Amino acid sequence: MSDIPQVDPQSFLDALGAALSLPRLSFNEDRVCCLFVPGELEVQIEWANQHRRVVMLSPLGPLGADPDGAIARELLAANFLFQGTRGETLSFDPDSGSVFLCLMLDLDAVGIDRALEAFAEFVDTAGHWRHRLQIGAPGTLERAAPPMVFQKA
Repeated sequence: MSDIPQVDPQSFLDALGAALSLPRLSFNEDRVCCLFVPGELEVQIEWANQHRRVVMLSPLGPLGADPDGAIARELLAANFLFQGTRGETLSFDPDSGSVFLCLMLDLDAVGIDRALEAFAEFVDTAGHWRHRLQIGAPGTLERAAPPMVFQKA
């Protein structure tokens, strides 16, 4: 028998809700919980079917005009060995033309405390790349985003 306690996704949402001062976070019938920072960021947390895993997904915005592919190359470079994403993955949906940040967490493997840290890192990374896409031109960007205040969807 394993010494690692099992963590169900609702326990993670309960802890996240307490940390964000948003009581009673829960998954909907599709096993998704959506959080918003109005005008700033959306984070969807999905309970992976029949697993103690959650997938975090944040739409960052359209790739937009990128005639020479410089922005796409910058996004790909950030994914290389996760150097610009801290373990998260930037992806592109060709149907919508939008860029997303994604992360899958095995809650049993990381535990609630690390999962909460991973959420905070995810939000920081998503804010960074969302802003990066909004400014458009390739280059570096300092991380200096103010703390975000989430609302339940």
